[in-house]
Amino acid sequence: MITRSSQEVLSPVPNSSDQGWGLNGGGRRKRKRSGFHNAKTASPDLECNGSKEPKAFQELFAVPAPPAPKVLCRRTGNVSQRCNALTSRAWAPGRGGWMEPVGHGPALNQTQGPWPLCLVGAKDDYPSTSRPKATKRHRKARLEKLYVKGTLLGKGGYGSVYAGTRKSDGMPVAIKYVSKAQAEEELDIPGQEGPLPLEVALMKQVNEAPQCPYIMQLLEWFDQPSRYIMVLERPEPCQDLIAFCQDRGGTMSEGLARQVMVQLLRALNHCSERGVLHRDVKPENLLIQTDSQHVKLFDFGCGDLLKNTAYKDFAGTLEYTPPEWFLHRQYLAGPATVWSVGITLYNLICGFLPFSTIRETIKGRVRFTKGLSPECRQLIRWCLSTKAADRPTMEQIQLHPWLL
Repeated sequence: MITRSSQEVLSPVPNSSDQGWGLNGGGRRKRKRSGFHNAKTASPDLECNGSKEPKAFQELFAVPAPPAPKVLCRRTGNVSQRCNALTSRAWAPGRGGWMEPVGHGPALNQTQGPWPLCLVGAKDDYPSTSRPKATKRHRKARLEKLYVKGTLLGKGGYGSVYAGTRKSDGMPVAIKYVSKAQAEEELDIPGQEGPLPLEVALMKQVNEAPQCPYIMQLLEWFDQPSRYIMVLERPEPCQDLIAFCQDRGGTMSEGLARQVMVQLLRALNHCSERGVLHRDVKPENLLIQTDSQHVKLFDFGCGDLLKNTAYKDFAGTLEYTPPEWFLHRQYLAGPATVWSVGITLYNLICGFLPFSTIRETIKGRVRFTKGLSPECRQLIRWCLSTKAADRPTMEQIQLHPWLL
């Protein structure tokens, strides 16, 4: 059965027909984290291109991680402990899911492959900025005047998501409430009065006209003292890809997976053109309209501005994290995104994740279920190359024979 990543998510409400709305929350300063799935990820009917890793997961990572480096918080200028993966209170030795990084290892090769491999230092390359007060903020009264709040779709540590209806035309919407305590970082973007919550700012960037039909549209947002509220489009009927596959036997056919990947790649290309990095590509963050198989990418709560230098902070889901993060504590936007695309495709088609430990991730030995076409296997192996420079670019993936 297809594997849902094990990070803290909003739990869908029982008997709800809408699934997958904002299930990751909107936090960024308090990064979303995940342990690898504890259940077996291998099917008994496997073909392997390498030896199976028998050592138990909990035995691999027993040494406490080094403290997170102090860096300048982007766009605030305040010195703080950046949320480096595996070093927070929730990820301490002895607690469930603890995973120790393998080590920093040698620096990334800056001369190989199609990806720019220029590295950054401890301080971010964004200057400190002041935080002017924003004006003309939306308030609760206006939200209730414009929208009818319906049933609860999901809830969790980052907030809650409700079904809703726009009063003016009856349009179905999703109303996402996000706690400011979990989403502190803000970003200034052109045309806005003052800084916006990061997730709101990134969605405004990608939603500017001409819009992409494969990315969820932010219709409006409201600011309240302790939280902000995002009003999103709500296609009907829809499910996230995990729920969609689980309702259909646990996996997806190659033909349908091909349609999904084409739409996902177009969404990611659009994000790149708008200077936005999603950083949490996975089936849970892809909604599919069940009657048309139209796919939309959503949840930019782990996102960032796109840059061609290395990222040195972790955001996203560990099961979809590339090996260079565990080895070097840094990663580049392009290769890291391609890695998550490969994990997503594997999960959809095989019904489980390819790697269950950090050691397996670093070794990169991929096992496939029987019946997959050679072209599909080759594309997945290419995307899951352990060396970032060996992975394809988005353009190369789009021209791969399996997608043509």
